[in-house]
Amino acid sequence: MQTMKAKLLKDLVKYPLCSFFLRRCVEAMSDKQVADDLAVEPDLSLLWHFDKPDQMGRLEELFARTMKTFGLSKEELKGRAEFNFDVYDMKGFESCRAVFRVANALSEAGFTQFTFLREAGLADLAAMKDDQRWFVEVKTLVLQTKPQEFDVDGKKEIYIVDKFQSKSHNIADYVESVSRLIAGSHVQEARRQLLRTVEK
Repeated sequence: MQTMKAKLLKDLVKYPLCSFFLRRCVEAMSDKQVADDLAVEPDLSLLWHFDKPDQMGRLEELFARTMKTFGLSKEELKGRAEFNFDVYDMKGFESCRAVFRVANALSEAGFTQFTFLREAGLADLAAMKDDQRWFVEVKTLVLQTKPQEFDVDGKKEIYIVDKFQSKSHNIADYVESVSRLIAGSHVQEARRQLLRTVEK
């Protein structure tokens, strides 16, 4: 397993920002954590993507864009984000990436002066637009993919779809399924966190 970890670190070093944020995490992972991570579905794995240039390139760009959005150095971003990059926590990493993506999207829409709100129970971000302060809470829903068999013109074809795809393969049914999940606990919890942030 040490050989596998050495290979992963060799792949990681090709991407300077990814290496800066994730190297200590990989170095600290136990053999069991490495094996377990590589055994899960790619959508739930941190390490599976290290030898995939397209995916690692996108992660490298995400870090670079986020540094620009917040006006922070890589050291400052690592220290201020509400996530410990040095500890293996895939769920937390997904949430952190989601916050970065939302901040970058809002930046493109004209929001500025982004800050992380690190206190537990509050919103994730604060930002400014048109002289108004906005608070932003980000909730994540990981769309795990899986191979599924389809009948195409009498032939069996295998396509990759996410786990929320309905058996009917109807777009409207899919949208309803995902919407119900988001509207369940996510929206209510986000509303409570935003209200607490405003009150504070």
